Amino acid sequence: LCADVARDIQLEFVRHRAGTGYSWESTRFTDKHLRFVVPPRLRESPEAMEIFKAGIMRQVESYEELRRLAESEGDEGTLKRKRMKEAARGFLPGCRASDGMITLNARAARHIIALRTGEHADLGIREFAYAIFKALRDTAPAFFADALERPVPDGPPEVTFANS
Repeated sequence: LCADVARDIQLEFVRHRAGTGYSWESTRFTDKHLRFVVPPRLRESPEAMEIFKAGIMRQVESYEELRRLAESEGDEGTLKRKRMKEAARGFLPGCRASDGMITLNARAARHIIALRTGEHADLGIREFAYAIFKALRDTAPAFFADALERPVPDGPPEVTFANS
């Protein structure tokens, strides 16, 4: 289970098709449980965190206003209300979190981990890919026995495989 993964990270991962399956929580019916993932680089700076939080709060307030507007439509406007809520949801940022499940065969897992923990990959994607690596290494160590971890200056290690 993958908890609190940002939607923009999820969208990057679903680009990997062969040997993978994805099931992400719909954000369509999660109005009461909005969660956001702070981008890794912002976590290091109290000032950046304050700006991020203030920006998210402004977006959530606008989202709530649009939702209230949708809910104020009469019963005859069910489809109109639904469309307004859809539009309001589109206003929320890509760092909105949801849960999900990923299934991977060993070959796909090794490929994705090597690609997405690379030093030049997005830092949020690197964190997620490294978390997948750690979980799989602990669960199926034989498939990852040849893993080589190289420290990189700004986040989790880069993972490569000797036998790939």
